Amino acid sequence: MLVASSVASATPAMNAFTINTADPSAYHDWVRTSGPIIGKSLGAQVIGICTPHAGAFEDKDLYVYMYTDTLAAAMHALPGNETMKVELSKNTVAREVRSKNLYSIVKSQSVVDLEIGKQHAFWNALVKTRDVKSYLKAVILIENAFHKNGYEDIGIQTFLGHAGNTSGMVMSSVVAPN
Repeated sequence: MLVASSVASATPAMNAFTINTADPSAYHDWVRTSGPIIGKSLGAQVIGICTPHAGAFEDKDLYVYMYTDTLAAAMHALPGNETMKVELSKNTVAREVRSKNLYSIVKSQSVVDLEIGKQHAFWNALVKTRDVKSYLKAVILIENAFHKNGYEDIGIQTFLGHAGNTSGMVMSSVVAPN
Protein backbone atom coordinates (compact mmCIF):
# COMPACT_ATOMS: atom_id res chain seq x y z
CA MET A 1 0.00 0.00 0.00
CA LEU A 2 2.88 2.37 0.79
CA VAL A 3 4.47 1.75 -2.63
CA ALA A 4 1.16 2.44 -4.42
CA SER A 5 0.75 5.62 -2.39
CA SER A 6 4.20 6.93 -3.33
CA VAL A 7 3.58 6.16 -7.01
CA ALA A 8 0.25 8.04 -6.91
CA SER A 9 2.02 10.99 -5.31
CA ALA A 10 4.85 11.13 -7.87
CA THR A 11 3.04 10.47 -11.16
CA PRO A 12 1.98 13.48 -13.27
CA ALA A 13 -1.67 13.23 -14.26
CA MET A 14 -4.55 14.64 -16.26
CA ASN A 15 -8.27 14.88 -15.65
CA ALA A 16 -10.42 15.10 -18.75
CA PHE A 17 -14.11 15.92 -18.62
CA THR A 18 -16.45 15.49 -21.59
CA ILE A 19 -18.99 18.29 -21.49
CA ASN A 20 -21.90 18.54 -23.90
CA THR A 21 -23.48 21.97 -24.30
CA ALA A 22 -25.53 23.85 -26.87
CA ASP A 23 -23.59 27.02 -25.96
CA PRO A 24 -19.87 26.22 -26.30
CA SER A 25 -18.94 29.92 -26.47
CA ALA A 26 -20.47 30.63 -23.06
CA TYR A 27 -18.81 27.52 -21.64
CA HIS A 28 -15.44 28.70 -22.99
CA ASP A 29 -16.03 32.06 -21.27
CA TRP A 30 -16.71 30.33 -17.95
CA VAL A 31 -13.55 28.18 -18.27
CA ARG A 32 -11.45 31.30 -19.03
CA THR A 33 -12.72 32.92 -15.82
CA SER A 34 -13.06 30.01 -13.40
CA GLY A 35 -10.47 27.60 -14.82
CA PRO A 36 -7.42 29.44 -13.43
CA ILE A 37 -9.09 29.70 -9.99
CA ILE A 38 -9.93 25.99 -9.93
CA GLY A 39 -6.47 25.13 -11.27
CA LYS A 40 -4.70 27.13 -8.59
CA SER A 41 -6.73 25.44 -5.85
CA LEU A 42 -5.64 22.03 -7.14
CA GLY A 43 -2.06 22.88 -8.02
CA ALA A 44 -2.73 22.37 -11.74
CA GLN A 45 -0.17 23.63 -14.26
CA VAL A 46 -2.59 23.73 -17.18
CA ILE A 47 -6.34 23.86 -17.57
CA GLY A 48 -7.65 23.89 -21.11
CA ILE A 49 -10.66 23.27 -23.25
CA CYS A 50 -10.75 21.47 -26.57
CA THR A 51 -13.42 22.07 -29.18
CA PRO A 52 -13.15 19.15 -31.59
CA HIS A 53 -13.50 19.82 -35.29
CA ALA A 54 -13.82 16.08 -35.93
CA GLY A 55 -13.92 12.90 -33.90
CA ALA A 56 -16.20 13.96 -31.05
CA PHE A 57 -18.26 11.15 -29.58
CA GLU A 58 -21.35 13.38 -29.83
CA ASP A 59 -22.11 16.66 -31.55
CA LYS A 60 -21.46 19.67 -29.26
CA ASP A 61 -18.97 17.82 -27.03
CA LEU A 62 -16.18 19.83 -25.42
CA TYR A 63 -13.21 18.35 -23.60
CA VAL A 64 -11.97 20.17 -20.52
CA TYR A 65 -8.59 18.99 -19.29
CA MET A 66 -6.33 19.72 -16.35
CA TYR A 67 -2.70 18.67 -15.81
CA THR A 68 -1.42 18.17 -12.26
CA ASP A 69 1.99 17.19 -10.89
CA THR A 70 0.59 14.13 -9.16
CA LEU A 71 -2.09 11.53 -9.62
CA ALA A 72 -3.16 12.25 -6.03
CA ALA A 73 -3.87 15.92 -6.87
CA ALA A 74 -5.86 14.87 -9.94
CA MET A 75 -7.87 12.41 -7.86
CA HIS A 76 -8.66 15.21 -5.40
CA ALA A 77 -10.33 17.11 -8.26
CA LEU A 78 -12.73 14.37 -9.26
CA PRO A 79 -15.32 14.81 -6.49
CA GLY A 80 -14.59 18.53 -6.39
CA ASN A 81 -12.87 20.54 -3.69
CA GLU A 82 -14.58 23.56 -2.09
CA THR A 83 -13.11 26.05 -4.58
CA MET A 84 -14.25 23.89 -7.47
CA LYS A 85 -17.77 23.70 -5.99
CA VAL A 86 -17.94 27.51 -5.68
CA GLU A 87 -16.69 28.05 -9.24
CA LEU A 88 -19.02 25.37 -10.65
CA SER A 89 -21.95 27.16 -9.00
CA LYS A 90 -21.07 30.22 -11.12
CA ASN A 91 -21.48 28.21 -14.32
CA THR A 92 -24.99 28.94 -15.61
CA VAL A 93 -24.45 27.29 -18.99
CA ALA A 94 -26.81 24.39 -19.65
CA ARG A 95 -24.60 21.34 -19.97
CA GLU A 96 -24.25 17.63 -19.40
CA VAL A 97 -21.09 16.12 -17.94
CA ARG A 98 -20.88 13.00 -20.07
CA SER A 99 -17.69 11.51 -18.67
CA LYS A 100 -14.85 12.06 -16.21
CA ASN A 101 -11.57 10.39 -17.07
CA LEU A 102 -8.41 10.17 -15.00
CA TYR A 103 -5.05 9.56 -16.68
CA SER A 104 -1.45 9.29 -15.60
CA ILE A 105 1.07 10.87 -17.93
CA VAL A 106 3.44 8.13 -19.06
CA LYS A 107 5.29 10.19 -21.69
CA SER A 108 5.54 13.96 -21.60
CA GLN A 109 6.15 16.29 -24.50
CA SER A 110 8.34 19.35 -24.07
CA VAL A 111 8.06 20.89 -27.53
CA VAL A 112 4.89 22.99 -27.24
CA ASP A 113 4.51 25.37 -24.30
CA LEU A 114 0.87 25.13 -23.28
CA GLU A 115 -0.01 28.61 -22.04
CA ILE A 116 -3.25 30.17 -20.83
CA GLY A 117 -4.96 32.04 -23.64
CA LYS A 118 -3.01 30.35 -26.45
CA GLN A 119 -4.60 28.01 -28.94
CA HIS A 120 -2.97 24.76 -29.97
CA ALA A 121 -3.81 21.91 -32.30
CA PHE A 122 -4.27 18.45 -30.80
CA TRP A 123 -4.92 15.07 -32.37
CA ASN A 124 -5.73 12.33 -29.86
CA ALA A 125 -5.81 8.60 -30.46
CA LEU A 126 -7.07 6.02 -27.97
CA VAL A 127 -5.68 2.51 -28.25
CA LYS A 128 -5.95 -0.79 -26.46
CA THR A 129 -2.60 -2.50 -26.06
CA ARG A 130 -1.23 -5.27 -23.90
CA ASP A 131 2.31 -3.93 -24.23
CA VAL A 132 2.41 -0.29 -23.13
CA LYS A 133 6.22 -0.27 -23.02
CA SER A 134 6.53 -1.25 -26.71
CA TYR A 135 3.77 1.19 -27.66
CA LEU A 136 5.69 4.01 -25.94
CA LYS A 137 8.86 3.06 -27.85
CA ALA A 138 6.91 3.36 -31.11
CA VAL A 139 5.49 6.76 -30.08
CA ILE A 140 9.01 8.02 -29.34
CA LEU A 141 10.17 6.81 -32.78
CA ILE A 142 7.27 8.66 -34.44
CA GLU A 143 8.00 11.85 -32.51
CA ASN A 144 11.70 11.62 -33.45
CA ALA A 145 10.69 11.14 -37.12
CA PHE A 146 8.59 14.33 -36.96
CA HIS A 147 11.60 16.24 -35.64
CA LYS A 148 14.05 14.67 -38.11
CA ASN A 149 11.78 15.65 -41.02
CA GLY A 150 11.47 19.32 -40.13
CA TYR A 151 8.52 19.27 -37.74
CA GLU A 152 10.41 20.24 -34.59
CA ASP A 153 7.35 22.03 -33.20
CA ILE A 154 5.30 18.82 -32.84
CA GLY A 155 5.26 16.87 -29.59
CA ILE A 156 3.52 13.69 -28.48
CA GLN A 157 2.27 13.18 -24.95
CA THR A 158 0.95 9.78 -23.87
CA PHE A 159 -1.46 8.92 -21.07
CA LEU A 160 -2.69 5.76 -19.37
CA GLY A 161 -6.39 5.74 -18.43
CA HIS A 162 -7.24 4.86 -14.82
CA ALA A 163 -10.90 5.83 -14.43
CA GLY A 164 -13.82 6.58 -16.68
CA ASN A 165 -14.69 5.16 -20.08
CA THR A 166 -11.00 5.12 -21.10
CA SER A 167 -9.81 3.04 -18.13
CA GLY A 168 -7.03 0.67 -19.22
CA MET A 169 -6.59 2.42 -22.58
CA VAL A 170 -3.62 4.44 -23.77
CA MET A 171 -4.13 7.87 -25.32
CA SER A 172 -1.50 9.62 -27.36
CA SER A 173 -1.92 13.32 -27.97
CA VAL A 174 -0.04 14.88 -30.87
CA VAL A 175 0.26 18.60 -30.10
CA ALA A 176 1.42 21.45 -32.33
CA PRO A 177 1.18 25.24 -32.20
CA ASN A 178 -1.30 25.24 -35.11
